[in-house]
Amino acid sequence: MSSDTPLRILFVTHGFPPEFEGGTELYCMELANSMLGLGHDVRVLTGSAEGADRPVVERHALGDIPIYQIRR
Repeated sequence: MSSDTPLRILFVTHGFPPEFEGGTELYCMELANSMLGLGHDVRVLTGSAEGADRPVVERHALGDIPIYQIRR
């Protein structure tokens, strides 16, 4: 793999904006945006404080960052 080959990166964090906006969440968002800016394929897997009748994964985006949010 050359240094020009885009990486596939998955960030896994307990929370992510806009639902959570603490230090870890904002740092992860900035890092994800930076990696996208370098041409890498980035995704975020995160949790939610909101429950669901059954576990579900919802897909949405924050800007250019694809987010997969697990609701339990």
